[in-house]
Amino acid sequence: MLHALIIVSSLLESLPMYMMIGIILVIGISQFNRIAGGILGVVFWGAVAVIGSAAYDQGGGIGVPGFRFSRELFYGVCGLFSAFSAFSAYTAYTKRSRIKRALPRDDSTTDE
Repeated sequence: MLHALIIVSSLLESLPMYMMIGIILVIGISQFNRIAGGILGVVFWGAVAVIGSAAYDQGGGIGVPGFRFSRELFYGVCGLFSAFSAFSAYTAYTKRSRIKRALPRDDSTTDE
């Protein structure tokens, strides 16, 4: 149990750095593949919510300079960003599907 608390404490101390790295990775991957970026965004914001929950459980909080988020607002922001990421992945997937359907099929490779 003590070992788990030490791990959570070290994660919380480094949370801003991990969040910045995560945001940069999600944005970078999204530039090359919108579907993968959207899915990774949902995973990232879910992880932020879990780690943030640990911060609230230990009596801390999450916020920006001069403003501390309530737990509900924090979960709402994480949910909003997760929903945005999921919607981005969905729209990229539907666009890719429409493009594949619109491309002409090459039937010249079939045996006659």
